[in-house]
Amino acid sequence: MGYYLTVIMGTDEGRSLTIEDEQVMIGRSPSAQFVMGDESVAWEHAVVAREDGKWTVNNLAAAGTRVRGKKITAPTRLAPQDEIELSPTCRLMLVEQQDATDRPSPGVLIAIAALLVLLIGAGAAYAVYAFSSSAPRPITPTHWRNAYVKLDERLDHWTTQGSMPPRALQLFRNGWRLEQVHDWMGATRNWQELNSLLLTQRDSGITGDDLTMSESASESQKALNVLMGYDRTAQATDFEWATDNSYADALVWFARKRSTITRQMAEETGQTGKKKKKKG
Repeated sequence: MGYYLTVIMGTDEGRSLTIEDEQVMIGRSPSAQFVMGDESVAWEHAVVAREDGKWTVNNLAAAGTRVRGKKITAPTRLAPQDEIELSPTCRLMLVEQQDATDRPSPGVLIAIAALLVLLIGAGAAYAVYAFSSSAPRPITPTHWRNAYVKLDERLDHWTTQGSMPPRALQLFRNGWRLEQVHDWMGATRNWQELNSLLLTQRDSGITGDDLTMSESASESQKALNVLMGYDRTAQATDFEWATDNSYADALVWFARKRSTITRQMAEETGQTGKKKKKKG
């Protein structure tokens, strides 16, 4: 049975490495077996190893490594489909390859092919409908991840230059991290505290006036939609949308929206102590 590592989140997303040795080092170092280009990954970040047919991962980086949402301090067992979080914006997954003996029979393949033809036809019909419909496209997790990565970089810059308190960056990263492990109440608390901070944060170096960041925010989330890649009429690299003012606007809307979403998830999963009642 073969195994491979695949990047499921980050600038290297989509890259994979078939594991041929008993040990694989992951990092930005040229001597690593899985060389990463993501700047959030350490030079020598982690080692995935196999012993007696069992897989483990061991952290080598000061920033740490997480498995199943928990920071590891010693070699930790891995199972297929387990996620390895190298940073808040970079994740890998251990995947088990299918043996030739496990491949479906020709009859099953024919049935699958027929089903695919039907699905493609249905998808094409839906695409025509969606194109002609006025209904908005759904905002996907990828859209949110795109905005998070861009906002995290700008927030880090603001914090370094002293325009924003370090607490803002901490709350922003904690809110996102807690969402990834489905701690919806914990995430909600962080987003709500960040919203409160933005209600009082005044810095003319960012907003260009003496208003707080929340007071300077627009009435629509256009800037956020552009950062997400959801609004296709503009790009985040365009001069108009690459400004600190646009990023400040997007940050306010990001915190507001994530606070609402995580609060709803907390109610639906019972983390608030009471489940949300279903309509009807």
